[in-house]
Amino acid sequence: MRVGSTQRMHVDVRVIAATHVDLKQAVEAGRFREDLFYRLNVLSIHVPSLASREGDLHLLTEMLLTQFEGTNGHRMRGISQDAIRAMSAYSWPGNVRELINRMQHAVVMSDNRLITPADLELPPVPGDTNVTTLSSARAAASRDVIVEVLKRAENNVSEAARKLGISRITLYRLMEKFDIDRSD
Repeated sequence: MRVGSTQRMHVDVRVIAATHVDLKQAVEAGRFREDLFYRLNVLSIHVPSLASREGDLHLLTEMLLTQFEGTNGHRMRGISQDAIRAMSAYSWPGNVRELINRMQHAVVMSDNRLITPADLELPPVPGDTNVTTLSSARAAASRDVIVEVLKRAENNVSEAARKLGISRITLYRLMEKFDIDRSD
């Protein structure tokens, strides 16, 4: 029924809406119509901010780097440790959209092989002066990602391999390489 109408009308639609506003508070404050809130709020899903999902930041960064590589004519080799620290320290008020924009900007505009905090337009974070090699950083990041995905897949190797976009055999090899035991 249309609002204010007395006749029923058949429609077949689904409405999916997203907002950063707490609509319950907006209804209580009189900034959002209560009847509209109850029509829309059939299934509510709360998605935490990117800043509160540390593991997701690394996964998304790697995925975006792979997606955008080659855009500026040369292949990026990865992200510098300084950039990783700067990204972890940043609050990401724009959430995933901001991450996508900053990564795309960095890949397109950078002349370096590694993305730096300056490429992401993030302030550098003071860190330890120990230099980590790219291969050791990549290995540590890969291991962390595999462990996290296995946890989310409840140690189901086939499901974890699908989520990682690799074959089950490759996942087994990586688990052996990084000494990952499913029972841990």
